[in-house]
Amino acid sequence: VVAATCSHAPRPPTMAPRAVAALLVLAACAVTARAEDDVILRPTKTDGAEAALVFIQGASIPAARYVPFAQALQAAVDFPLWVAIPAFLLDVPEPLVLAGGIARVTKNMTAQGMRAGATFLGGHSLGGAMLIDYTATTGANATAQFLLGAFLTRKYANVTYPVKTLTVGAELDGLCLVSRITEAYWHRVLHPRSGDAGGDDAATAFPVVVLPGQNHMQFASGEPPALVKARDLHAEVTDEAARAAVVAVVADWLALQRGDASAAAGIKAAVAATGALVGPLVQAMEVEGNTYLKPACDLNPVSPACFTGAGTWTETAQVAMGGVDASKVKQIVTNTFHDVWEIFPHVHLPKVWHNCTGGAQDACWLNVTTVSQNVYDSDPLDTGFGSNTASEIRAKMVSRQWMQTAAGAPTPFAADNHSLCAAINDQAYKWALARAPARTAARFAKYGEPYVMGADDNTGAVGPLWIWAPMQYHNTTGPGGAAVVEVVAPTMMTPLNETIKAAAGFHYCKLLSPARAMEWAMVDGLRAHYTASKFPPTAA
Repeated sequence: VVAATCSHAPRPPTMAPRAVAALLVLAACAVTARAEDDVILRPTKTDGAEAALVFIQGASIPAARYVPFAQALQAAVDFPLWVAIPAFLLDVPEPLVLAGGIARVTKNMTAQGMRAGATFLGGHSLGGAMLIDYTATTGANATAQFLLGAFLTRKYANVTYPVKTLTVGAELDGLCLVSRITEAYWHRVLHPRSGDAGGDDAATAFPVVVLPGQNHMQFASGEPPALVKARDLHAEVTDEAARAAVVAVVADWLALQRGDASAAAGIKAAVAATGALVGPLVQAMEVEGNTYLKPACDLNPVSPACFTGAGTWTETAQVAMGGVDASKVKQIVTNTFHDVWEIFPHVHLPKVWHNCTGGAQDACWLNVTTVSQNVYDSDPLDTGFGSNTASEIRAKMVSRQWMQTAAGAPTPFAADNHSLCAAINDQAYKWALARAPARTAARFAKYGEPYVMGADDNTGAVGPLWIWAPMQYHNTTGPGGAAVVEVVAPTMMTPLNETIKAAAGFHYCKLLSPARAMEWAMVDGLRAHYTASKFPPTAA
């Protein structure tokens, strides 16, 4: 029994300091097994070769909470399946104790007569996160693994992972966000790494599935722990329906790894449905130039492995900034990604390279370059717990005055003094809502906190102050007292007759990313009114 073992840990030598003694006791407690709480489920079927699954619990979710899932999985597969769920101290599967727990339950199954020819690994939430490194090293001889509410982290994005892995996310998971699972889908299904299966096989080598209407706790059973209760979104399907959906895709995955080619159809169907669900967010993240999909090229050689910035949102923003009649003036805008504070080997500035010298707008074209940099919330551990899209796009653009003057219609500087950044950000917000899945848009319209655009903030009207002034997101009330989030963009603009000619004709904006707006509608904008704690369990 752990309590007895820890409380009766060997006393360190009297000459050891008290701190060392305390550490030794803690270490003894941390590595001591909770064998009495381990779950071992013997196979319920006898025909066929045996297989074994070791499943790792999520943080603060007791091993027994996964028994309904495990039993349903045993019933769904057509072969004898042993299931072991090791229990860990405080229900936290930390790296230092993970291998010991897996070895302990494997030894226990073997002692009970297990003779498995295939060994699978699986984990939920923190259990899945801790399993990833173990499987890549100690557990690399596993047949395959699956992750529920977890994912292969970014350290493995550009390398060949040694064990085939199924990733299963939930659309309304409030802890492992659908945007992070979408990133995994982009890497493993749409753009498989060198050495991974490609083409049609990408959907079955490292499949990524998002189950609609489900939340984080529905990968387990029973009362959620405090953090899950506080963060998880309201599930739109019953626990029983959610469990059946999870079991169906995992059962197909296990069968496929045992050589049942017919199971590939179920996996491919689930991956295809996922593409339809997250496809709009994929598009938004690509329009953002999301650095977690590919890094910015910046000063590095241009290659398919990085985003140059071309085709990203700042180009659309520049056209809106200029306000030039597109029916008369062709506009060629090319954005490049650079850190906006860079001054070596040169300063990156926007510019109009070709204009209409004849004064008439007919048959005119403008060639414009812009500069932008995406900024992200810090998540060094890659938890998927927070936002995975840009909190702001630092965009250096040409002013409306310069654009219209270059198009042959001389315009005063006053044309720029109308919260143009806010207007562009409202365009990004509407772009996202118009392209979001229909159920997402309807859900957000009913329960979400909408964005409203506040007037541009021009208080930091010099370069360095604008760079470091963040986009502001203020919780406030809108018309009728409804809760809204006001988005305020820092801006900086200069007239064409600016004394410093190298700084003339600019309009800098902190832009709202369409991907951040869509992510807000899918997850974070629902937290005030659509968390699981605010609703009774979904009934059949």
